[in-house]
Amino acid sequence: DPGTSVIEFGAGRLVMKAHLPAGCSYTPSDLVDRGGGTIVCDLNGETLPPFPPHDVAVFSGVLEYVNDVPRLIAHLSGRVTVVLASYAVTDTNKRNRRVDGWVNDYSSEEFMAIFAAAGFRCAHSEQWQSQMIYKYTKR
Repeated sequence: DPGTSVIEFGAGRLVMKAHLPAGCSYTPSDLVDRGGGTIVCDLNGETLPPFPPHDVAVFSGVLEYVNDVPRLIAHLSGRVTVVLASYAVTDTNKRNRRVDGWVNDYSSEEFMAIFAAAGFRCAHSEQWQSQMIYKYTKR
């Protein structure tokens, strides 16, 4: 919605910024500086930065590369109210995950449990190709 603050993890070329409605604020985050006020951080690092509060956090093609997804989602729990995430759950994605560099293997039930433990509820989910897209909201 207009006026929403969005933080995108794995921002890459900052494509999402161009697709947000007028009036949204956008904060990119990535391993390297992508410009535009990028919060540079390694989600697999020993410590996570104190991300500023945002309305929405977006993970598109990122969480498969995170060593400790529960730690990351718990860390964000008090800082965002909505999480939009894609994830190639093991229920529908049977590929050799390590070949793609993926470091974790969650079923849809396990993935949803991670968010539930951090105080989120799954408001919507749908399959897109071999991935699931989830919308989590704070309870």
